[in-house]
Amino acid sequence: QTSEVAGFVACEGLFGGQCGEPTPEYKHVAQASWYWGNLTTSMRWRHVGSVDIEPSYAGFVSERESSIDGYNYFDVTFGYDVTETARVSLGIQNVTDEQPPELTSTSSEQANTWPATYDPFGRRLFLGANLRF
Repeated sequence: QTSEVAGFVACEGLFGGQCGEPTPEYKHVAQASWYWGNLTTSMRWRHVGSVDIEPSYAGFVSERESSIDGYNYFDVTFGYDVTETARVSLGIQNVTDEQPPELTSTSSEQANTWPATYDPFGRRLFLGANLRF
């Protein structure tokens, strides 16, 4: 309950207004990995479900921003154990270069989107190393 005056606000499947950050009814992260000797290959699927504008805020945004479709992001990582104590990794985040929804300042948090919910950077390549001692 936000206050005695406002009452309880259910934000499942909504964003903006009293709800703020998009709160999809369903989202998940699933990962599958394949191990072959010293090589590890992983694929990760991040899904963010669709959301609609919070009803009390609907009059303040354009029809274009009354809802946000569901988004899927796919990441691939390759890791190789060089020794028992050293590992190198190479990967791509957001392989399909899915762009975040573009919203106006009245219905978004910053950068014309919701960067805590949607990937604002597009496709990224990364390289890493781990040492265990």
